Amino acid sequence: MKLNFHEHYADDAGNAQGDQVTERREKPMATIYASDKEAALHEAAIEGLASEMHRPVTDIKPQYERELARLQDGARVRDFLSVCATRHIRQAMRGSHR
Repeated sequence: MKLNFHEHYADDAGNAQGDQVTERREKPMATIYASDKEAALHEAAIEGLASEMHRPVTDIKPQYERELARLQDGARVRDFLSVCATRHIRQAMRGSHR
């Protein structure tokens, strides 16, 4: 995403020199997904969990992605991370409603 904003500046005597347009480019967010296929798998898990828990995806996704990132750290096999992340989030959310 490219953001544009205007800066007002003055010369050494304090006289206004007008507008200078400065561009700043944001770096793309790092992804926790290794591929589009993996992203689709996790998105489906998030949507299923949100449906099961009767919560909006926007409530589930940040928690799920934090848990997924935690599980990925040091994981040798990624095949079952969605199952583990889903189970951990489900347990945490059920525990918070007791």
